Amino acid sequence: MPDLVTIVNQKLSALNIPASTLAALSDISGRGTLTYLNGVKTAPSDHALRIYRVATDLEQLVNTCAPVPVDFRQVSVLRDCLTSIKDGRLKILVQQNEPSTQERAFVIQFANGNFFSHQDRDGQVLQTINFLQGAMVSENVASELTNIFKGMGFRCKAVENKYGDSSPAFELSQIWHEESGSAVQTGSEVSA
Repeated sequence: MPDLVTIVNQKLSALNIPASTLAALSDISGRGTLTYLNGVKTAPSDHALRIYRVATDLEQLVNTCAPVPVDFRQVSVLRDCLTSIKDGRLKILVQQNEPSTQERAFVIQFANGNFFSHQDRDGQVLQTINFLQGAMVSENVASELTNIFKGMGFRCKAVENKYGDSSPAFELSQIWHEESGSAVQTGSEVSA
């Protein structure tokens, strides 16, 4: 079974921690720490335990902060961080998120500059001047709405809304009443 100093050497090598940082954080002279780590002198058990604990604390810090690098040259900052973590005054959280796969959202803009807001109970198309208050729809629904509005005589276009924070409507029925679709019928479809 390897002794504590051998384990410390392995941790320092794996984490690329300078011996001078370990010495400073262990409160053992740099020369003394080097003689222990190089095997020139056997470390007293209290020194071996102290450098092992510091090396383990640094290892935990590196693992907690990954993939954010730790600057081992900042000994006083490291000392404060390690003390604060032990005292419960500091908790480090590094969160990695996957890229967003949120559906692109569109609003319908009319030729007058207003945006489609919603349809009232009577089937009337209501508009807003505020881009962010326009009904956000998926690209497919925007295409369908544009065709409906053009059939009703409106000039309009779909505009991507990169600023909205809610999900777009994915089905036409979420924002358009079916009975209103009759306004789009062609002359041959209208019964007498």
